[in-house]
Amino acid sequence: MQIAGVTQPSHILRLAEIEAELDRLRAQRDQAMSAFRFDEAGDVQRRITALEGERRDVAAALPAAPLAPSPAIGLVPRLMRPRRPAQPRPGRRR
Repeated sequence: MQIAGVTQPSHILRLAEIEAELDRLRAQRDQAMSAFRFDEAGDVQRRITALEGERRDVAAALPAAPLAPSPAIGLVPRLMRPRRPAQPRPGRRR
C-alpha cells in the first residue's frame, strides 16, 4: 500500500544504485577511450545507454519534487550606502 505523498524507498534506493553504476561505467568508458580501446568503450557505452533508460523509468515512477515557495511580493528595502564621517573642508575655519 502506498500512502499519498510518500515515496517507496525501493525506488529511491534503486535510483541511487543506478547513479553509482553509471558513474562507474562512465569512468570505465573514459579509461577505455584514453587507452584507445574503442571496442571496449563502445560496449560500455551501450550498457550506459541501457542504464540511463532504466534511470528515466525509475525516476518517472517517483512523484514530482515539491516546488519552492514563491518569494513574497511587496516592497523591497533599499540598501543605503554607509555614511562617511564628515571631514573639514580645506580652507574653511570653524
